[in-house]
Amino acid sequence: MIILITLLIFGAVFLLAYFILSKGRTAKIKPPTLPLEKEISFEKKGFMRNLFSQISLINKPLAGAFRYGVSHRLYSAKIKISIEEFFLIKELLIMALLILFLPMLKQLSPISYLLPIIVGFFLPDMFLSFLTSKRQKLMVKALPDALDLMVVCVEAGLGLDMTFKRVGDEIRNLNKDLSDEFYL
Repeated sequence: MIILITLLIFGAVFLLAYFILSKGRTAKIKPPTLPLEKEISFEKKGFMRNLFSQISLINKPLAGAFRYGVSHRLYSAKIKISIEEFFLIKELLIMALLILFLPMLKQLSPISYLLPIIVGFFLPDMFLSFLTSKRQKLMVKALPDALDLMVVCVEAGLGLDMTFKRVGDEIRNLNKDLSDEFYL
């Protein structure tokens, strides 16, 4: 019963924020892109993607160097969301944790309200770090085979650009992420 009430409250807040943010806007707004950030078209992604893009505009005024760092971390983990959406996920997680743990927190001290806030703030970053390190470990594991193939291609007389293309094609079955990096 308490989960149902929590979900209803969360849904009501979510829809209220959507209607407040989308009121009066006629043009579709895309978040700004940075050098490492892939272009994502929000028009073709469905209702939830458009909803996230509208609500995430709250997080637009972030500093340049900070935006670049977060964008680089998202790109390293191969997560195709904007920076604003990443911070929106953090905010929604904090609200959800506060709502879920509210009955338990009433019995504890007021300082215990900080625990869901801290967990909600750092959990997406930890998940992002986990995905990045997992991807890097898989790439390092496949790198010796790619380097061997590069040596064979260069010794056979291929140019450097064709060597990278050939290695990218051949290593695709072994590790798609490393193959994509060779295509860059």
